[in-house]
Amino acid sequence: MTDASNSEWVVVIFYFGLMCVYSFGLGLLTIQALLRLKSRDNRLSYQKWGVDKELFQPNSVTSLIVFGISAIVITILAFYTTYLSTEVILEGVTTNADRLAYTLFFAGSAFIGGLYWEARRVKQITDKIKTLDDLREVFHQRLSPSELLSVYEALSPAPSLFWDEYAGLPADQVSEETNRSFRERAAPYGLSRAIRYNRIAIVVMLVTLPFVAIVPVYQFLS
Repeated sequence: MTDASNSEWVVVIFYFGLMCVYSFGLGLLTIQALLRLKSRDNRLSYQKWGVDKELFQPNSVTSLIVFGISAIVITILAFYTTYLSTEVILEGVTTNADRLAYTLFFAGSAFIGGLYWEARRVKQITDKIKTLDDLREVFHQRLSPSELLSVYEALSPAPSLFWDEYAGLPADQVSEETNRSFRERAAPYGLSRAIRYNRIAIVVMLVTLPFVAIVPVYQFLS
């Protein structure tokens, strides 16, 4: 059983948290680097639809390189510092190999979390652009990119049937008036999604509020 004090535990937890933040950020930057290597031929399409700044973060390759190198160095230092800090609370309880494994597990989990988070965000954007690019030429000739983006976002909460029907419209029906009709039909789905998100937020608040209130009450009573 460890004899570490509460303050020592706080310090170790702080180091672990800091290490996980840097590892998570390194995961984000890794996906960004892979994205730039993979999407060289699609940059014009991303610029056409106005998502290049949203997709590439940071926007500059130079900034990405600087942030990437800095993230690697800082993450390694944070990992080493965190590993050393575990000696304070686990000395004589576990072996050095076990402490290294614990630290590596948390760092690796945060890194994988960063990879997943950014890959999911990037995929949502690239899938949207591919769907828009795949529309028949008549859509691109008659409607502006902003108009097509607006229709896509309006139909995204609705079942996929809406978009399939829209993409399959006869050429003589492709117009802004038709777009308004589709937006109106899809509006209830957008409202339903907003209501559902609000309910989730309320439930989360109600669940966490008692725990937040316990801390000041406990401090007052003690």
